[in-house]
Amino acid sequence: MGGSSDPLMVVNAQKNPLIMKFIIIVLIFAVIMLAIHFILRHIHKIHTSREWIEAQKNKDTTAQNVINVAKKSGLTKEERDLLWDICQKFKAKNIEYLIKDADEMTQLMHREFESIKDGPEAEKTLFFQLNSKLERERYKSMVISTTGSLEQGQEFSYKDADGNDWKFTLSQNTQQGMQLEVPVTFINSNKNPAPLTKIILIFNAKNEVCYSIVTRVIRYAQDKEGNNIMIVSASNQIKQVLRRVAKRMAINIPCKFAAAKPKSSKKNTDYEIQDKRFNGRFVDISAAGCRIECTMPIKQGQNIYLEFSLENSNNIQKVIGTIIATKKARMNNNYILHIQFENLNIATKNKIYALIHGFIEGAK
Repeated sequence: MGGSSDPLMVVNAQKNPLIMKFIIIVLIFAVIMLAIHFILRHIHKIHTSREWIEAQKNKDTTAQNVINVAKKSGLTKEERDLLWDICQKFKAKNIEYLIKDADEMTQLMHREFESIKDGPEAEKTLFFQLNSKLERERYKSMVISTTGSLEQGQEFSYKDADGNDWKFTLSQNTQQGMQLEVPVTFINSNKNPAPLTKIILIFNAKNEVCYSIVTRVIRYAQDKEGNNIMIVSASNQIKQVLRRVAKRMAINIPCKFAAAKPKSSKKNTDYEIQDKRFNGRFVDISAAGCRIECTMPIKQGQNIYLEFSLENSNNIQKVIGTIIATKKARMNNNYILHIQFENLNIATKNKIYALIHGFIEGAK
């Protein structure tokens, strides 16, 4: 009959101790696995509950918490030890959760910077290396997949058909599209794409990753303040392009520059600085280089000497750089010099890091 057990098999199993033992072992194993399954589900439920997470957040940082963060962030032993010292010094709550909170991490790192700002430059360099890695780790989860998440003030680059670079600024963002403030020279250049044209925009996110967006021009207009705007469609066609070597910051401070000539062909040579100084103004800066605006179209490949102050003080920074590109400014008859720093000293590099990461205020 269907569904009934075979009496002969049962009898054979009862007569054969090995078969009975095998059946019992299988049943015990099944019960154990089922119990483990329910236990793991219960643990997962507890560990994902709001109460458990809040309790973990409010615990003091342990050495194991620091080790876990160090592995995820790729910290060196020196950076890991410094993070542990910071957490102990300021009694930081669980660093595995704290690292995800931008405001709390900013406060913690600012407190540490205040305690070392007058100390050795090597100590500050290690601090900035740690801060950069922790910042990158925090931004890893902030992958941009749609234009809807972009904030007002975000800058974009657009390259026209002739290869000219244009800068746009996001003034308003809605579900329907983005309103970009564009220079009047772009509107009058006859290089602006016609409505319904697909274009590619490039932007650098806060996590130092460069993205490209495929979007479509909807129309041109003027806002209430009379600014020229280009309205483009919302888009989820976003992909990462590259990661910056050094974080960059837009600044608007004066500088003086002069021609510089290397005294020899050696890599770490000294430079002969010409006496005549010229005025310029910074466009942006990083620990790797900068852009300045001036009235002179200095050729690519030439060395240049720069003097500037990053703070409202008499502390003048003096650096040597190489001009890697010279481009015409769009808003006037000036030129933009793209400069790569050469053999930047550790004190100046730390000063730039401090400015870019918000540990000091820039000169006005």
